[in-house]
Amino acid sequence: MIISHKYKYIFIKGFKVAGTSIELYLEKFTGEKDIIGVRGDSNYISENHPKWYNHMPAHLIKSNLKQKIWEDYFKFCICRNPWDTAVSLYCFDNKRCPNEYKSFEDFMNKRRGSMINFSSFYSPITDIDFFIKFENLYEGLFEACEKLGVPYEENLIPKKKTEFRDRSIHYSSYYNDRTIKMIEKECKDDIEYFGYKFEEGENS
Repeated sequence: MIISHKYKYIFIKGFKVAGTSIELYLEKFTGEKDIIGVRGDSNYISENHPKWYNHMPAHLIKSNLKQKIWEDYFKFCICRNPWDTAVSLYCFDNKRCPNEYKSFEDFMNKRRGSMINFSSFYSPITDIDFFIKFENLYEGLFEACEKLGVPYEENLIPKKKTEFRDRSIHYSSYYNDRTIKMIEKECKDDIEYFGYKFEEGENS
């Protein structure tokens, strides 16, 4: 999460959307008075209660800011296909706690009701000025930077947390009919708002 007074933008950092990579890139161009959310896991955040932290939902950022800043600054964030997001979360959790889940379906059963929903995390969603789609991450970031006057150099964008997943395996390979429908139900708002659909990959 970044609030840049220098460039007059608010970057809201969602989960499993390359948010740390984009945040670290944008930090290179922040000014002395800009705000960068404290990075740390959920336990650290809940125990230390920082005013600004990395995965801070939009409504809390809004409530902590002067109304004029929230209204005047360019607010942007990243969204992602919810079926792909769930696989990313599974791979991330599986690397950190290898014995937690017997399978992807077991993960889905245990995480039922707590999937990532961007439409609620970024709420009030109608306040957001620009959504970068994860599927077109660099193009979207270039467009945001161009709007803001932030320098854009793709070769300087770090690739953080890419070691948790084999990107050669398409997300559809993890699913069966039941788990496809679980995401359809749980992430209904995201699917409708951002126009996502389940797509078959070559190796599924």
